[in-house]
Amino acid sequence: MDLFRPAEEKLAKSEELIKNGLIDYEDELERQEEARKAELLESGEEEDEEEQAKIEAPKVKGVSTKKIWKYRITDVNLIPRECMIPNEVMLGELARTTKGTIEISRIEFYEEKVIASESS
Repeated sequence: MDLFRPAEEKLAKSEELIKNGLIDYEDELERQEEARKAELLESGEEEDEEEQAKIEAPKVKGVSTKKIWKYRITDVNLIPRECMIPNEVMLGELARTTKGTIEISRIEFYEEKVIASESS
């Protein structure tokens, strides 16, 4: 597999460049379409004329674009409380390693007894 790795990496980079180029192209067409619509609104032209002059990317068989919504945190200190979750893995590790001797404001560490049995 090491023999093919350089070719696979080059292919992956090429594919990424092509896909990014297609996205940039579609974004530019959308910007042009929005500018054209704004121009039509300013001039007061009819909707029928707008539909005739609509700019669209050519359709390529087997290639499609989908939009995925994501998020980016811009200031962690201003995130609303309902959008935050505690780090339960870290808290569980702290409970086990310190056996509850650590104090953290508004967090209670406690011991729970569990009975374990082997099946015969």
